[in-house]
Amino acid sequence: MRKKMRVLQLSVCVCTIMLLSACVKRLDTRDVMHPDAHDKFIKIETDVRDVDIHYIEYPGKGRDIVLIHGFLSSTFTWEDMVPKLQKKFTDQSIPAPHVWAVDMKGFGWSDKPFNAKYDPFTLMEEVYTWMEKIGIDNATVVGHSLGGTIAWTLALDHPEKVGRLVLVDAAGYPPNKNKFSTFVRLPFLDSWVNLCFNRGLVKRGLEKFFYDSGKITDARVDEYFNRLRTRGCIDAQVAIATSIDSELALTYAGRIPDIKQETLIIWGRNDSWFPLQDGCRFNHNIKRSTLVIIPQCGHVPQEEKPNDVAQVLYQFLADPLQGQAGNKSAD
Repeated sequence: MRKKMRVLQLSVCVCTIMLLSACVKRLDTRDVMHPDAHDKFIKIETDVRDVDIHYIEYPGKGRDIVLIHGFLSSTFTWEDMVPKLQKKFTDQSIPAPHVWAVDMKGFGWSDKPFNAKYDPFTLMEEVYTWMEKIGIDNATVVGHSLGGTIAWTLALDHPEKVGRLVLVDAAGYPPNKNKFSTFVRLPFLDSWVNLCFNRGLVKRGLEKFFYDSGKITDARVDEYFNRLRTRGCIDAQVAIATSIDSELALTYAGRIPDIKQETLIIWGRNDSWFPLQDGCRFNHNIKRSTLVIIPQCGHVPQEEKPNDVAQVLYQFLADPLQGQAGNKSAD
């Protein structure tokens, strides 16, 4: 009897999830929901066809900064932090940096072609192509999570594009756990994820990103949800998760000590996705690096502690004495 009840409860749960997913209205990709003057598109050549890449430009008379988001994310992740960063420069009568935030192929408001390559190294080459098309060289390149991998591989393969490097809770070292690799090998994974996708799932995911769940507002959930429900987005995320070549990743991780650029490493002390130990490994392996630890902060410091991240970035970019190897806390 108990077994039958558990089966019935599970069946009800699955049916509820399927019903919620069926109610999710998909949005057209490339349709910015609330566009403003900062939203722009440019067409670049990719492995399957030319695609429209969405980016946000925050003009400034200072040096270029390129911001690269992480997995499941978009240019939205930087929106609280960038104005604070530029204001710190202008308050000191220093030219504010010219900031560029890009939605990689498959993310945000950019195109999400089916049957395209979505591995990190293809995405990196496409970020390089985008920078070439815009005309950006010798920029400070800031990468968060997956975007961190894009940033440091860009620094290795196209060093002329990266004058300085900033890694925010960056991916780079293979995880010790096998749970994720087991998950991505599930049959028909894309169908299951599309079937289960709904706003509640997005909110629960954000709760794992943040240390302080009180900062997860309905508006923040909607910003993530609306981008993730664009057509082809979930398929692209699954393609990224299943495209990771562990042997190639290990080969590239072995090249991390070859990074020559002055590097700032920012890490949320309470990151449950990539442990602080990974930040310490980056700091140890990159000779010209500084590690700054943000207390009471999870995986997305630029959203959870935007003023702290802006301050650390400002000090790194404006103070010529910054960048000496070491580590410290942002307490």
